[in-house]
Amino acid sequence: MSNNHVRAIIDDPEGNLWIGTRGGGLNRFKDGKFTVFTTNDGLANDIINSLYCDKEGSIWITTRTGLSRFKDGKFTTYTAKDGLFGDFIIGILEDDRGNFWMSSNQGIFYVSKKELNDFAQGNLKSITSGSFGPRNGLTAGTNDFNTQPSGWKARDGKLWFASTNGLVMIDPKDVKLNQQLPPVLIEWVVVDNDSVDPQQKVRLSPGKRNFEFHYTGLSFLLPERVRFKYKLEGHDEEWFDAGTRRVAYYTDLTPGDYRFRVKACNNDGKWNETGASFEFYLEPHFYQTYSFYVFSVLAATALGTGLYRLRIYQIEAREKELVLLVDERTKALQEEIKEREQTEKQLQTAKEAAEAASRAKSEFLANMSHEIRTPMNGILGMTGLALDTELTSEQRDYLNMVKTSADSLLTVINDILDFSKIEAGKMDLDRIEFNLQHCLDETTKTFAVRAHQKGLELTCQIQPDIPETLLGDPGRLRQILVNLLGNAVKFTDQGEVEVRVEMQSQTKTEVHLQFSVRDTGIGIPAGKQQAIFEAFTQVDGSTTRKYGGTGLGLTICAQLVQMMGGHVWVDSQVGQGSTFHFTVHFGLQEAPAARFHPVPPADLQGLPVLVVDDNSTNRQLLGEMLRHWQMEPTLTDGGRSALAALSQAAEIGKHFPLVLLDAHMPEMDGFTLAKQIKQDPQLTGATLMMLSSGGQRGDATRCRELGMAAYLTKPVQQSELLQAIRMVLGAPSGEPANVVTRHSICESRRSLNILLAEDNPVNQKLAVSLLEKQGHTVVVAGDGREALTTLELQRFDLVLMDVQMPEMNGFEVAEAIRERERRKGTHLPILAMTAHAMKGDRERCLEAGMDGYVSKPVRARQLDEEIQKVMMTYIGEAEERMPAPAPLAREEAVWDRAGALARLDGDEELLQELVTVFLDDLPKLLAGIRESILRRDPEALEREAHKLKGSVGNFCARTAHETALRLETMGRAGHLSFAEERLADLEEAIKCLELVLAPIGKKVTL
Repeated sequence: MSNNHVRAIIDDPEGNLWIGTRGGGLNRFKDGKFTVFTTNDGLANDIINSLYCDKEGSIWITTRTGLSRFKDGKFTTYTAKDGLFGDFIIGILEDDRGNFWMSSNQGIFYVSKKELNDFAQGNLKSITSGSFGPRNGLTAGTNDFNTQPSGWKARDGKLWFASTNGLVMIDPKDVKLNQQLPPVLIEWVVVDNDSVDPQQKVRLSPGKRNFEFHYTGLSFLLPERVRFKYKLEGHDEEWFDAGTRRVAYYTDLTPGDYRFRVKACNNDGKWNETGASFEFYLEPHFYQTYSFYVFSVLAATALGTGLYRLRIYQIEAREKELVLLVDERTKALQEEIKEREQTEKQLQTAKEAAEAASRAKSEFLANMSHEIRTPMNGILGMTGLALDTELTSEQRDYLNMVKTSADSLLTVINDILDFSKIEAGKMDLDRIEFNLQHCLDETTKTFAVRAHQKGLELTCQIQPDIPETLLGDPGRLRQILVNLLGNAVKFTDQGEVEVRVEMQSQTKTEVHLQFSVRDTGIGIPAGKQQAIFEAFTQVDGSTTRKYGGTGLGLTICAQLVQMMGGHVWVDSQVGQGSTFHFTVHFGLQEAPAARFHPVPPADLQGLPVLVVDDNSTNRQLLGEMLRHWQMEPTLTDGGRSALAALSQAAEIGKHFPLVLLDAHMPEMDGFTLAKQIKQDPQLTGATLMMLSSGGQRGDATRCRELGMAAYLTKPVQQSELLQAIRMVLGAPSGEPANVVTRHSICESRRSLNILLAEDNPVNQKLAVSLLEKQGHTVVVAGDGREALTTLELQRFDLVLMDVQMPEMNGFEVAEAIRERERRKGTHLPILAMTAHAMKGDRERCLEAGMDGYVSKPVRARQLDEEIQKVMMTYIGEAEERMPAPAPLAREEAVWDRAGALARLDGDEELLQELVTVFLDDLPKLLAGIRESILRRDPEALEREAHKLKGSVGNFCARTAHETALRLETMGRAGHLSFAEERLADLEEAIKCLELVLAPIGKKVTL
């Protein structure tokens, strides 16, 4: 530590220890090391009286020469010059209204924390503080700074301060502010020691140099706390904060009209903005008049004319001399021509060097992707985590505005970084399998709501001869279409927007497609049609333009199209619309890659995960997400620490099944670390996922070569990361599979058949629009009874239930659905959608049998996350809801002979024949189930288990029938995590069934 005399000690939310000393400044104890901050770093004073850490993590330091704030690695100091009551500050407390209360040797004063933060950001020129002194019942200088702590905040919000004369209590709720504005008066004006009447405008003779303005503010409460600001219009641009000083001085004013204004505030910071004013005119000297200026100009002109004639005479004389030098100059010019040729060569060399420098600059900008996206990932991720917590409506609105602004900023950053990557030659195209129809559907859905709001018809047509599955970069294709569709919808006020895809040519390995985006909008002038594809160019680039944008969108589209083997052009007429065309080449898939079968959420509980990221914010963000999903993350800050953690875990036999790597790290990047992990035999079992802040050339290829399971670009959404983890952990071992990307996650999401129970037409339209935009099918029921009737006629995956409806409310409908399910042994997920958001409403919905809860007004992201959460929970718990198979014991527990005979009308011979056929066919049926589980093929498992279930059902073998049903359900849901365990149960049940049926079958064979 810097000093042994410790005055104060606190900790911050990150677990760091802060120690204030007497003369040694501020000490921070972090990661086992001390860091010292002094006045050289911006601290007000090295003698510290007390410390305070607020909810935002800012450290507030009181000293004898002012207040300091430490935030984001930077100090801000506040003093009496900035508006504080005094500089000698002893203790500091924060009340429930966002105000700081500080004790000093002159009493107690308070100031708004918001004003302090605004002042630090430059949004305020000064701050306002209120004080409590002798007139409020305090004795000046009674606070004792040797008492630690010198103040305390009670649970009821009251503030207590220690003093030498006893204990001082202040209840901030009872503090009354002085609302009386102080009248302002200019008492007298002195010009060069002569008094001037301030009540009327005066005209002053030339040469006046010294001006004094004496003013005052009337206050019967605390006149010594009245503060002033003044401004001399015609001289000052801004108001000058005079504090409590009551006189203003000016010297050497230029001639002209002036108006002196002064305003004042009372002891609680209430300003009298009207104030008082005094006008005067300062006459100029004769040499400052217009006539003198004219005379000076004329004199200068005459002098210039004389000089000009003299110069002409000199030139004529010089001309005679030049004639003699022509020959010599001609020879010199020939030599200069040779030198110029040499200079041109040097300029060409310099030009090439400048172009190389330009490319280096573009490469630098491309590498900045990591540095920009890393904090953006923290902003978006932390905002997402905050939105998942309990918030007030005002806080949620603020955070949603933060997320919206961050998303908008990310869009601009993406455009700039994409352009710089293209210029630097670092843009790389991925080559993955994707569904063209799905890609276009998802892209057009993004603009469906905007088009509907403008009354536009949005259509998409694909020629039937175009292959459904292609190889290429769907993300870049979607980027091109989003830009063209966005412009089409933005610049079209009526009519339609159409997307067409046509076949140009096809071979065995690739197809050549032409895309067209046509609108009926404002059109583009002929002279601008080629320029719009140039960087930073817009049709209307004026500051009064109606439509904004970076001017990079079409440039990036043109470059991407060129990289995809095609070209782009536009046909347009002003007032009749535009059609943008582009051609691209895509590959054809020779053989389908292995399918991913996402593991259920229950399998993630307690799963060890190693997170490797050098950025502390990203590590904390990923750790919070993984712990939220009940996983067990271990956080490391680099490649060496990650290898040490993996080796240590391998030594004790506790491997990490999953490792999340950051691509860009100092010393050892994510790819180098992944290579070392793959080369170590003890660590090869780990599944690797790469998270990158900015893709570089060859990243996708390197991921495939290193055997990584996923490659995602930051910022990564919670739902996206969870789905990727479930997919990579469910991938079949030993089979080749595509790297999981943001596109494959989007295509893997299941489309649901949803029943919407809602009586409000506006809410119906909103919910249907949000759900269909997410790819779901929606059926609407206008009230509770209609919802129950619809459920009897049609099968649904989910019910989105409004709580308050006529006829039957949502609670009654949910109870009726659960009562039906108790008789049938089924379960339909129900998600409550209600305007009730008070404490206890969520619990009431869950008690009524609903599986989830979302409050109105419903937001798209919130609704999608709740649906995914409910459906994942439902699928993960599907096995648990199935009735457990009956214990295998006696023959009657294995099968129901009487029930089987009853099905055959008592025909014993027919029963014997059925037993014989069943026993002969049984090995084939079991082999089919085993093979489907071994190949991780859910469709085959569903089909084979269904066959066996039907066969054992003939014998009323309840245990074998239920076990086969469980395997059939797992195949239908696509989750085979516990398939081997259920197969073992089935084989045990079949073995018992064979024992009791074998004697019956033998009678037929004799």
